[in-house]
Amino acid sequence: MSYILLGHGDLLVHRGAPPCSGESIVVPRGTTIQLYTDGGQGLVIGPDELDVWSQVFCAAAVDAGTGLHNLVLHGGDDLANDQLASDLERGGHTLIRPGVDGMPDPIRLCTGTPRTCPPPVDPFGEEVTHDCGGLLGLLGRLPGPQGVVHWLECASITDTRRPVTTPERAEQRTHVAWDPNWVPDEAAQRAIARVNRRIVRAASDRTIVNFVIGGSAFLIGDSRLPDPFSCHHPMHAYYVRELQADNLVHGKIRVRRPWWENGWFDVAGVPQHRETLVRECIARFAPHKGIGFVELRTRQAPSPSGGAGGKGARSHR
Repeated sequence: MSYILLGHGDLLVHRGAPPCSGESIVVPRGTTIQLYTDGGQGLVIGPDELDVWSQVFCAAAVDAGTGLHNLVLHGGDDLANDQLASDLERGGHTLIRPGVDGMPDPIRLCTGTPRTCPPPVDPFGEEVTHDCGGLLGLLGRLPGPQGVVHWLECASITDTRRPVTTPERAEQRTHVAWDPNWVPDEAAQRAIARVNRRIVRAASDRTIVNFVIGGSAFLIGDSRLPDPFSCHHPMHAYYVRELQADNLVHGKIRVRRPWWENGWFDVAGVPQHRETLVRECIARFAPHKGIGFVELRTRQAPSPSGGAGGKGARSHR
């Protein structure tokens, strides 16, 4: 059997050998765990996108008897996607997602104690299994060998197909309208940052992306969508566009990725009194990038003297 575990992880997996320090478990006999991550970039699915496996890399393959961090996956609304399930279950895989189809949220590899979850082989050489509420306990209660587990951590999942209004989405929008005093909390700011990060990481050198500022939220748009800001949670887009409609700032970011350094963002269209907010929001998803604030240039009719108008940079990095 082959199982795919998909969820939002802490992205503890890096290229190279799996970690063996801290809170750890030993992979049981008959099981191999392959660790995948999107590197914090987020997954994109849709009719014109690459499949999920082309957007992740395998950080490690952990065989039976090897120590491994007791990893955890968290759920999210973006995991309950029929197309995603269809794509991942091709080839006879069984897809398991936190909070979907009755699965617990979060899901840990092991939730037991040394009493319920002994080492993979007892002193007499007999096979033993986990007896806990974690993934290894779940697989240990299934018939047949546990086989290969594909542990896939992602930061977010974006569906680029045209949005379809469902009762759940309509209820979500109605719920937002009930609370005109809602403001983004820390969890909302992290969710906004995850989407922003995915968009700018997909941008090549000199790519220009749009953004909007409303209240305390800074949203970057995905130009591939009919509505570029629909990639964000409906509540976050509603807050900016409706609750902050009288206080909107539209602008553009030019992403710079020269090969000799980390790169920077040229941010155009931000009033000086909003620069601090923009710096704070960008630091959430690109803390190592430089920031240069410039004037937003627009097409203007030539002046009588023949000049085209416009101003240069106001500040840089």
